[in-house]
Amino acid sequence: MNSATRSVGARFTRPNLLLDGMQTAARPTGPALSIVMGLVIFGVGSVLLAPVVVALEGTSQQGGFRETLLALLGGFLPPLLLLLLWVRWKEGRSALTLGFQTSRAGRSIGFGAGLALVMFSLPVFLNVVSGQMHFTAHDGEWVRSSQLGAVLVLLLAFTVQGSTEEIFTRGYLLQAVNRKWGLRSAMVTQTVFFSAMHLANPSALRPLPILSLALVAVFLGFWALREGGLVAVCAWHAVWNWTQGNVFGIRVSGNELQNSLLTVAESSGASSLLTGGASGIEGSVLATLVLSIGIVFACRAWRRRP
Repeated sequence: MNSATRSVGARFTRPNLLLDGMQTAARPTGPALSIVMGLVIFGVGSVLLAPVVVALEGTSQQGGFRETLLALLGGFLPPLLLLLLWVRWKEGRSALTLGFQTSRAGRSIGFGAGLALVMFSLPVFLNVVSGQMHFTAHDGEWVRSSQLGAVLVLLLAFTVQGSTEEIFTRGYLLQAVNRKWGLRSAMVTQTVFFSAMHLANPSALRPLPILSLALVAVFLGFWALREGGLVAVCAWHAVWNWTQGNVFGIRVSGNELQNSLLTVAESSGASSLLTGGASGIEGSVLATLVLSIGIVFACRAWRRRP
């Protein structure tokens, strides 16, 4: 075996606080069962409170504050709690081993949130500068200060949603599949699972949004490996989604939200390849480019991890 081959093998076998989380389990779950249970727990949990959510929504406006808040909390808190119960009582390990054993949480949150804001803002401003999109005033206001309270509450809700998806994919599945089948299989599994979690979105079956989902999964997968945890990627995921709908007023995976600080609209004759059309920026080639660059940097950072 030459030195290059040994180097590659070492990267896939060296200790990693995130990957080694399943090793702390008294009764670890195998890769096949982890995939099945992930699907079952997320599927059952996401509809568990559906009747309650529908009843509480009442006649609330589509994409409005109440509907968005209830959908995010009611659809993601139950599966998260069910998974944590499975980890604690079936596997016999702490929830912290899913990727939250860190002493630098504040710095990781700040970096993850800031990077998400920059990465999403870049395609938006490229579209604005090129005339594909433009900022518009809403009821005479360019910045809707009256929406600030609702927008901040929805940031917390998006934190629940984004963190739940990270814990299921870059946390639980990455750990369980890696333990028996290796890291390559784990990365593929979490990418496919992450994409499947979004099948209910309006833009789920369009090529570019599907590609963006896969790129996000790979990007955050390498980043989580580099970080040895999920704190930074949870912050990135939450702010990435929140920035789309609640900062710029752009569709989030095809879903339109009513509460936003700014309003960015497509210009007449704009190219959907650049703006994403009805899918939002995530369905644009600009988002594909930004995420691809992110993968290159995240992969290089992981490979250089001491």
